[in-house]
Amino acid sequence: METAFAKLSQRIKKEADKFSGVSGDEIASLSRFVACQTVRTLALEQCIKEPAGGPVDRNTVNAVIIRKMKTMTDAWIEKFPTFRFHTPLPLIGDHFITGDHPVMIIQSKQNEIWLPVDMPSLQNSDLSQLLQNPSYGFWISLSPYICASIQGYSGNEPRLPPETMDLRYVRQFNEYIRGQCKIFTLARDRESL
Repeated sequence: METAFAKLSQRIKKEADKFSGVSGDEIASLSRFVACQTVRTLALEQCIKEPAGGPVDRNTVNAVIIRKMKTMTDAWIEKFPTFRFHTPLPLIGDHFITGDHPVMIIQSKQNEIWLPVDMPSLQNSDLSQLLQNPSYGFWISLSPYICASIQGYSGNEPRLPPETMDLRYVRQFNEYIRGQCKIFTLARDRESL
């Protein structure tokens, strides 16, 4: 997955906020990469091992990962989402956390009673339910200065060049990534999930 994405990743890092065009093949590469990074987690491996009552061979784990990735990419082919790109540039006070490219998933809840603020919470989500809801978002940091999101079912063209993001949202994104990493690090048994 990383090999196909590497060329686009290098171009994004080089062009930063001047990144202004993306081909269909690059969107497909980004989609597969986001799907892979979303499902390829320690928590998923633990969830596979738990029902089996012990270790599971690597082929079984890989088969589950590939099946979940296919679920995501099939959903995006059926109902094409909007690809948006964000940057903190030209402001340089903050940048996106990079590393093993964790994916942050956001799902807006439509409350029956209107509330001025819906407090976000960190939790595990059912992939099939998530993809059926048009208000989802998969967010991933592609470089210290570019973040991408795959959102809903609009089917619009990718939004480029990257939109400048207020630094408080960059900090908020980073806090969510830290929180998500903490959950996956601590997710060692059913109770902690």
